[in-house]
Amino acid sequence: MRIAASEHNENLRQLEHLAPIAFAFLLRFLTWEQALIFAFVAVLYAAFVSPRLFRVTQRPEEQIKGYSAGKLAYAFSVFTLVLFFREDKHLAAVAWANLSVGDAASNLIGRRFGRARLPWNSNKTWLGTCSSVFFSSLAGFVLLLWTEFPPHSGNWNARRGLLYSTTTAIVCSVVETLQIPLDDNLTICLAGGTFLRGLSLARWPSNWAWDEWITGLLVSAGTGLAALSLKTLTLSGLVCGVVMGSVVYSSFGAQGFLLLATFFVLGSLFSKIGYRRKQLEGTAQPDFGRRSARHVLGKGFAPLVAGLASIFFDSKQITNVGFTAAVATAIYDTISTELGQLLGRHTILLTSLEHVPRGTPGAVSLAGSTVGLLAAAMIGFEAVLFKLISPIGMVCILLSASFSVHLESYLAAHGQSDNGRSGQLLNAFHTTVSMLLAMLFAKVYL
Repeated sequence: MRIAASEHNENLRQLEHLAPIAFAFLLRFLTWEQALIFAFVAVLYAAFVSPRLFRVTQRPEEQIKGYSAGKLAYAFSVFTLVLFFREDKHLAAVAWANLSVGDAASNLIGRRFGRARLPWNSNKTWLGTCSSVFFSSLAGFVLLLWTEFPPHSGNWNARRGLLYSTTTAIVCSVVETLQIPLDDNLTICLAGGTFLRGLSLARWPSNWAWDEWITGLLVSAGTGLAALSLKTLTLSGLVCGVVMGSVVYSSFGAQGFLLLATFFVLGSLFSKIGYRRKQLEGTAQPDFGRRSARHVLGKGFAPLVAGLASIFFDSKQITNVGFTAAVATAIYDTISTELGQLLGRHTILLTSLEHVPRGTPGAVSLAGSTVGLLAAAMIGFEAVLFKLISPIGMVCILLSASFSVHLESYLAAHGQSDNGRSGQLLNAFHTTVSMLLAMLFAKVYL
């Protein structure tokens, strides 16, 4: 059965997507139980009412199925936000603003007026993404102050509200542009909710360790210049590496910096092993394995975030685990790729389990996964020796690293890594997922 294009109106769909934000203003007056009931009714509406009363808001493939997975994901996300932010309804409201206002603004404005496409996602435009940030920031700011007025903590103000709403809007809008085979209503909920929870626990440091920052800058600059002379870094990679190294040194000390240096040295070394053979097979790193800013940020984004987060938390135990997991995942991915291309005899795609040639995007092999896990275990053992994490923390990082690396392989096999930019975004994505999973495990078991 083919549905005529005229039966679907995308503008009305986005208005239906936008309208429920009005109910977010009721959070100020509702108890948690009442809000949960409202959210559950929204799930029932998305499942049974909308497909029948508002058929025109369903896309052709949804009309064939008889339901909209996107609308169900939206309603379920709102229910989840209300469920988990029981004592912090104002945070649920901010994330809800990104689900509703930000997503609708991105679609309505980007689709109509957007011209310049994002380099990592040709289906999204710069105008749409910027519109999402602006309007969700504004809506989140208003909802946060409205829902939390008068504040139970007594210290809310416009400046703090603007920080929460703007930073959350940036995070959610960027995540929404990533080509992940998961409904963006779910990814926005996960990203926004996780970020807001972490932000709500952060505290501005009373004293800045300027001596640690200066030492980190000098050590990072010296190490980076040595790498530049050895032709393992480009100039742009040097700049990013120095910034990253300074943050890591100031947050985790010399031990954390050595952990990061271990990844960089081994990653560069194994990239050059069998380089001629990889080059002939078309699987070698470009520019003889030299890392530019794009590569440094791809693998180093999550360690950088962990370092910055550590500054604002009194207890370093959880951020230590997150940082170690990010580094362990980065080396797991690098070693399994570089050695897997040489050692792996049978490579398969996780999406179909079919055998494919080595170097196929997303292909994995038993040999590659094994050596990658061993490399991650080495990083974990080093972190235990440095007293950054406990042995239980090491188990947490190995579990999260193994899951996240294979998640990245699945996404790449799913056709999401079609160019260098999107590949580096996937690197940043899966190392960040590993960092968050390890921190969650650590929160539960440590």
